[in-house]
Amino acid sequence: MLLLDKNAEPKKTIFYLSAIVHGLILKKKVNIESLYIELQKEIEDELNYDFFILALDFLFLLDKIRVNNEGDIESVH
Repeated sequence: MLLLDKNAEPKKTIFYLSAIVHGLILKKKVNIESLYIELQKEIEDELNYDFFILALDFLFLLDKIRVNNEGDIESVH
């Protein structure tokens, strides 16, 4: 679910996951596998891979991230 609603935990929304992902990417450029592992550690919970990809898609659409020539994900400044 992209939007917050009263029946969902905020931690299970794309907005929340996108914010955490963006914070992790601001620290360093990272490959997708290690980013997924870091995100799971950060939220201290199992994470559906589809939600992870949706969070990346959301950030990409907002022009907050890009994939560099090495295939790493990095923040757009």
